[in-house]
Amino acid sequence: MEKKIISVEELRLGMYVSELDRPWLGTPFLFQGFPISSLKQIEELKMHCRSVFIDLERGVSNEDPRSWDSELSPIHGSVVYPEVTQVEKEIAVAKEIYSACEQDVRNSFESVRVTGEFIPKLLMDAVGNLTRSIERNPDAMMLLLRIKRKSGEEFNRAVDNSIHMITFGRFLQFPCERLELLGLAGLLLDIGNVNLPDEILRKKDTLLAEEYELVKEHVQHSID
Repeated sequence: MEKKIISVEELRLGMYVSELDRPWLGTPFLFQGFPISSLKQIEELKMHCRSVFIDLERGVSNEDPRSWDSELSPIHGSVVYPEVTQVEKEIAVAKEIYSACEQDVRNSFESVRVTGEFIPKLLMDAVGNLTRSIERNPDAMMLLLRIKRKSGEEFNRAVDNSIHMITFGRFLQFPCERLELLGLAGLLLDIGNVNLPDEILRKKDTLLAEEYELVKEHVQHSID
């Protein structure tokens, strides 16, 4: 282990704290040694310590430029999203938002299929509504997905992907703008299917080998 003592003011995301300048007992830290993955941990260390030892072999150092680069630091934001509505109240709103979003996805995909043009505003508005609901209470939208599955209702894969990505982004405490970007990525994940023949997309039987190879091309179509 290569240790180095630094001031708590020098702490950065990605560093591995191996020792404190005081006994672990009596601090809020559950483990004797941990990586810094949130700004909250840094604030707690500042409250209890003046300096700490970091393990240079298990994390970044204060000279390592990665410790200053938020894109290379552990994937975690710092936005706190309080649950401002009860799930029983939000699920009624979530149903309306889901249905509207589902229709917007169908309209957008059909527009791409017919004209070859993608108009982002329609889907961005839909994603915005999904995001607002998940910000208020993510359990409502996730519960709605479970109900739809158990009842045998058909659900839209694009909307399903979007909900999961927004919810996970909220869990990671990403800012609203990134939640909406994740949600849009979820909606567009399979947009390349518009370039596939309808008879293959609607086929109920097992795909033939050549059909399966054709379906796999939808990934590149989506990227394009």
